Amino acid sequence: MGEHAVKTLRTVVIPALPRDLALAQKKGRELLKGFEVAINTSPGLAEATRLGIESAWGEVVVVMDCDDLHPAYMAGILARKLEEEGYDLVKASRINFGRGLRGVLSARGNRLIRRALGLQVSDCTTCFYAGYRYKLLDLPEWVWHGHGDYMMALLSEAQARGWRIAEFKYIAPADRRDGSTSLRKHVPMYLRRIRVIRQEARG
Repeated sequence: MGEHAVKTLRTVVIPALPRDLALAQKKGRELLKGFEVAINTSPGLAEATRLGIESAWGEVVVVMDCDDLHPAYMAGILARKLEEEGYDLVKASRINFGRGLRGVLSARGNRLIRRALGLQVSDCTTCFYAGYRYKLLDLPEWVWHGHGDYMMALLSEAQARGWRIAEFKYIAPADRRDGSTSLRKHVPMYLRRIRVIRQEARG
């Protein structure tokens, strides 16, 4: 991790599914020698993420996936940018969205989501960010449901609350062996989440 290491950070890894345990432990070892695994009993990435935030120590938390698409060395970069530059949330956003048709559709999908919800950041679906623990836990319960689509809800609610949001762009590793997903499953999921966010915005 070099100069960007966060030496005082408690690392809590939360498997969203039982099969994620080995990946979670690997990420914990990459971040720090000492880490803790909290067992998530609710299905879904959003619920696992909230459990991780609740289990964390300190004021600042960094949320990232266990696969290789979220480089461990960036945890310190995001945390430092959050604290030193006075932001409420620092969002890591991919410059590249993958290869071939999948990458094209992912990039276009993010543009459509951004336009539909009026979001500031270019990558609305990557759950890789740093924020203040108390602020994140103060977000309404409806944000913390589902899978990667919860990021859209978090960003929308953060903007509505006037948070200062910074975007840190990075080149995502090309190897997707540890984190393959299905576009056919994600498109309906994102469309449903957009409807929910708009309904919540209208009150």
